[in-house]
Order: sequence, then C-alpha cells, then structure tokens
Amino acid sequence: MNDTEAKAYLTTNYGQPVKSTKKLDIFVNSKGMELALAVGTTSRATIYAASVPAVADIKMPLEIYAADDSSRHSNLNATNSLGVGHSISKFTIYEQSELTELCELYDSLASEQESFATYVEHMLSNATEDPSKWFEGYKETYEMAMTRPGDDDTLHRLWQQRDNHVSGLPQGKPSGAEFLESKDAFREMTVRIVESPSEETYQYVLSRLQGLKEQGKLRHLPKATANRVFAAVAPDLVTSTVNEQSFLKVAKYLSSRFKLNLHLDGSWFQNNLELKQALERLGSKDIHPIKVNFAIWIQFDELEKNQTNRPSGKVSESNAKEYKMKSASPLNQILYGPPGTGKTFHTIEAAVMAADPSFASSTREELKAEYDRLIGEGRIQFVTFHQSYGYEEFVEGLKATSENSDVSYEVASGIFKNICRSASLSNTKSVKEINTALESFNAEIEELDLITLYTSRGKAFDVTYLGKSTFRVFPKESLQEDLKNGYPVSIENIVRLYEDESAKGIYNPSYAKAILAYLRSNHGLTESIGFNAVTKENFVLVIDEINRGNISKIFGELITLIEDSKRSGEGNSESLELTLPYSGDTFSVPDNLYIIGTMNTADRSLAMMDTALRRRFDFKEMMPDASHFNETNVKGINLGQLLTKLNQRIEVLYDREHTLGHAFFFPVKEVLETQGEDAAFNKLKSVFQNKILPLLEEYFFEDWHKIRLVLGDNQKTKQNEFVKEVSVSFTYLFGSNSGLDDGYFSQEDALNKRFEVSSFKDEESSWNNPAAYRGIYQGHQVTDSEV
Repeated sequence: MNDTEAKAYLTTNYGQPVKSTKKLDIFVNSKGMELALAVGTTSRATIYAASVPAVADIKMPLEIYAADDSSRHSNLNATNSLGVGHSISKFTIYEQSELTELCELYDSLASEQESFATYVEHMLSNATEDPSKWFEGYKETYEMAMTRPGDDDTLHRLWQQRDNHVSGLPQGKPSGAEFLESKDAFREMTVRIVESPSEETYQYVLSRLQGLKEQGKLRHLPKATANRVFAAVAPDLVTSTVNEQSFLKVAKYLSSRFKLNLHLDGSWFQNNLELKQALERLGSKDIHPIKVNFAIWIQFDELEKNQTNRPSGKVSESNAKEYKMKSASPLNQILYGPPGTGKTFHTIEAAVMAADPSFASSTREELKAEYDRLIGEGRIQFVTFHQSYGYEEFVEGLKATSENSDVSYEVASGIFKNICRSASLSNTKSVKEINTALESFNAEIEELDLITLYTSRGKAFDVTYLGKSTFRVFPKESLQEDLKNGYPVSIENIVRLYEDESAKGIYNPSYAKAILAYLRSNHGLTESIGFNAVTKENFVLVIDEINRGNISKIFGELITLIEDSKRSGEGNSESLELTLPYSGDTFSVPDNLYIIGTMNTADRSLAMMDTALRRRFDFKEMMPDASHFNETNVKGINLGQLLTKLNQRIEVLYDREHTLGHAFFFPVKEVLETQGEDAAFNKLKSVFQNKILPLLEEYFFEDWHKIRLVLGDNQKTKQNEFVKEVSVSFTYLFGSNSGLDDGYFSQEDALNKRFEVSSFKDEESSWNNPAAYRGIYQGHQVTDSEV
C-alpha cells in the first residue's frame, strides 16, 4: 500500500485532511486524535500518531519517538498534538489490513478518551510552574478586585503589574507615568467591570481606552491589559489567554478536539463567553474556573511549542516563556563566535532581558518592538569600537571651540559617562524631565538672548547658551575685568545636582544651583526621584565589535569600576569612585548598568583579548548550528550536511574560530519556504558566490589549494569543481628557450600551475549544477583498501 492508496482509505474514513503540507496529510478521527500520513512513499505508507499503550497488540512495524527526539520527528510541527514535545509512534504500512487495524485501534483509544475534568488535571500536571502557587496568586488578585476595586494597590495589580498570576503582559501595557496620569479613569473602569462584566461593559472600556490614547495619555491601546482585568474579575466567563490571536488559536483547537462547533466571530469577550458556555456542557461547571483557565493557557503553550520546534529562515518565534528571564543577566557579558552565528540577533534579546527582566513576549516582533522602545527611552544605547576609538570619545575629553577667533576648550562627555549618569538617575522619568526642562530653558534663552537669574545669596547674573554643553554666566557685580566669555556652567553639573544636591567637585556651584532652581520654578522640573531600589530601572550599553578596540586606551582607569563588586549601589561595600582627569568630576559605574559586547572571532581570537577585559566579563560562545537545516533540502542538497562538512574542513585547515555561521543559509531556507525550490537554489548560488567564497579567500589569503579542499573540489569530477586546478606549460608562456623546463625551478615551486574559479555567468558552470554542491559533503567514498 503506497501513500496515495492510504490517503484514499483515510479520506473515506475521516474525510478530507484537516491540513496538508509538502510532507504530510493530517487527518483527525471522530474524537480529535490526529493521524499524519507521510507524502511521497511509493512502496509503503508511513503513519505518525500519538504513542499507543504498551499493552496494545501491534502487528505492523512500529517505532516509538521520544518527546525530545527533535532529529527524528521535527517535521511534524504542522500538527497540533504531534512533533517535538510529545512521544509519538511511527507505523510502516504495507497492506490495507494493517491500516484497517491501525485505524480501529486509534478509534477505540479515542472512544475511551478522558473526560474534560481528566483533561484539565492532565494539563495542570504538565505545567512548568507550580499550579498551587499560581492558583493562590490568581485567587488573591480576584479577591482584591472584588472587595477593593477602587484601591490603589488593586489598580496597580490589575493594570500596571507585569505579572499578577492572571496573565503576564508583554510591552504595550500602560507605563508607570501613564498609569499615574490616568489612574482615576482606570479606577472608574475597574469598578464598572466588577459591577457588570458584560459585552456592553467590554465595549465601553475599549472606547474609554481609545479616548485616552487619542488624548495622548496612552501611547498604546492596552487591549490585552483590559482583557486581563476581565479575566481577573470573571474567570467563570472569560479565560486568562488575553491576547486575542492566542485565544483564537487555542479555542479553535478545543473546538476541534471536543466537537464544540464554536463560531468565534465576535469580540474577545463574546468568543470567550461562547467557549466557556460550550465547556459547561462538558462538565466544566464542576471544576474551579481558575483551573480551567490555567489548563487552557497550558494547552496554548503546547500548541506554540509544536509550531515553533523547528527553526525557519525567518528565525522561529518562541512562546512567551522563552522570552522570560530565567536567571539574572551578568552585568558584563560578551557574545563571541565566528561570523553568521546570530550574535547580533541574540544581542537584542540579551539587551531587553537585562533592561527589563520581567518582560515576556509571545513573538520575536514583540521583542523587537520592546527593544526599539527601550532605545527610544535611552535605556539601551549602542556603540561600535574600532582601532582609532579612544577614551576621549568613550568617557570624556577636551573639545576645542572657536568664538570670534578665540579658541577655548570644553570637556565633552562620551557615551559611557552619559549612560552612567542616566543610570544613576535611576529611572527614565527623571531623565526625560531634566532633558525636557533644559530644552525649554534653552529655547527661552534663544528667544530672549539673555536671562537674569539670582543666586541663593541674591547675586544677579545673566545666563546665555551658545548651543554647546555649557551655559555662560555673567555676574552683574563681578570685579573681574575680562568677562567677554563669562564663566562656564556645565549642563552635566546641573544634571549631577539634580541627581544629588550634595554632589561635590562641581565648578561654579552657586550658579548651577540657581539655574536648577529656575528650572524647577519656571520649566516644570519636579524633585529628583533619585537613586532608590523602588524606582531603579536598568540601562544597557551594547558594544559591537568590542575586540576591535584598544581596551586599555578606551576604558583607561575605569576598567576597574565595571567589576560587579566595584559598582556603586545599595549594599556594595567595596564600591569605588574615581576622579576623572579632564573634568575633575567624581565618577562611579552604577550597578544597574549592563554592558553587552559582541566579538567576531574571525577578526581576533579570544585568546588575544585584553586580559583585564577577560577577567571582568562573562563570555558566551555562539558557534555554527547546522541542526537548523537537517530537514532542509534544495535540489537534493541537504543544507545541514553541507554546512557541517564545510566547517569540519575549515576547522582542520584553519581553526574553529573561522568557521561559517548558520545565518549564511537562513535566507536560502526562507526563500525555499516562501518561493519554492528553484528560487532557493538561485539564492544558494548567490550565497556561495557573494558570501562564502570571498570569506574563504580572506581566511586562507587566496591559498586556492586549501579553498579547493574546503569545497571538496579535489574529490569531484572536473565538471563539478568550483575552483579548478589548471596547468600552463612554461614553453607556452615564455617560449621554447626559457630554460624553465630544465630544472630552473624546483618541482615544489610548481609555477606552471594556477587556479581558476568556475564562471558565474556560464550556464554550464558548476555553480548551476546541484551535484557540485552535493559533492562538497558526499565527495569521494573511501574504500576498505584505502583505510
């Protein structure tokens, strides 16, 4: 029995496949159990299904795949209940009688399917978190909402807290400032939800939130947050799967599995109500609604895992838990590895997790959106090191300015000093407030040219701003004759006073304090929130190509301050503070600043890294991973085997730090999945011609003999060689009387040999022959006599 005959039989029994891919036709029996038929097996049929009980008497050939056996059944990610994360059975069918026996077996198993109560208990037993703690937390949130709906603590837990045991929220929830500004509106909506959790109330809340957004009080429409409030108040009516698309996915699965015949064509609230009413017919009334909600969330989580167990060219989207912080990020870390191993890709995740450890996301897009938001707030900043980069650009240095032919020098702060100052302010609200106030003050000066202020002792002085990092003040009663340039007051020192009014080492402090007082009285600057554990936010500095800079030249004396124990912060008894050489400011590195570096080991070996840097950073190796492509074939070329063989040869001929990263082949896989095999093969050719071959030339300094070995050309037929070895006689080049053929050169010099790269444009070229690529990893088969 081949696959075509098996498909006809299964269609007769179960109807048309619920889903078909290039590799599978997926059928569902009357109770929702899946049978996946492999496509393209001409001599026999192959069926994948949930593992059968050990007591079952099976006559046909059977293999059992373990739940984590990703190399053997990762192609089943198109199904709902098979694939990685589940133990499954593989049956080989030769006769129709065997398929009949198999279907009868699974129909009988389905008829004994567990009740809904058993299903819920089974899902709870699969939870990665302790259900009892989660259950108690959910109950506590529910009780707070029902008994104290207008209480500030309740409002914070419902609308602001990242995870309140009802649901964890990704980016998009109201920020702290937005929450405070709209607290009265949140209070009114919460009370209304508690009094009447209905579709009418749901639409009212969405309309009210939209109004707040249009007024500029909310950046995003926090729809999922509102859904969470309904889930907290009415767990018997709605689920805690608060993302609308996530809910639809799991609801459709439950509808199929339990034959609920759901329509799911209303709002999130209506669709939840429809599901809950349908589950009541299965006996859910006898189960605590919070347990039902938790079981539904776990089911969604499993569906996500099945969909994302196999990486794609676009890089698979992980489920929410994969983007949750599992352990504290190191303060200093470096991601290192050969080119194309995903260092930049993983830097985004590492930076977000360091800046906001409570962040959770269901998609890569949400993670990137959070990354962009944090960059916009200044909490993540980016710099690239290079050979000429130095202390003056990174920390601080003197900057020459010219006014009316007079040259003066001012201290300019670098990115490291600035982000340390921002981190020491402890939250972005303070940073934004001081920056906004300074911009407003500068605009006022620009309009009036000069502003007269007074020190705390009543001494008058004029202030001007010339568009740099320093104000100029001109005391009215000064006895100094040379006041044409005035006295400088650094903006940075004003910010330091805003952080800590007892700060020492500030130049012209009386004027700086007077300007700060004016910002508070005339430009809306509030008191500094300061550096405290309650409001402290994390900041991240990403240093790309950290190995390309001269670390001693860039960090200077500050290399000691980045150590964990030397950071400033509460509880750091060994914290250190240094005096900067140009400004004379006291300086320390706060313990809420994270430094993430990336380094390409093809540029510089880890062994050659500055010892002081190596002692102070955690290093995370990122090497090529060919397993991404084990199931990816283009014109018969297995990309996993291709990448593995290339890297094995490079490691022998050079070293492992110059291998090829898996990112080179991701575009090929993406094109294969979106445009088909012909387009993917053209992309593979482009990758080899424009990426891999030039990189090999760089690695081996145009030693074409070694490049031929890497590409396996020495084991191929001539027509399949990418780099061909050709010989040109000395007589042809120099004439018959050159004497070069008579021992003038040794044979080892082999000056009559040269190499040619196969033409990129010739249609008959090896670049257009899939066999030439397969030959890289198939090559010459070694016989017993050659071993």
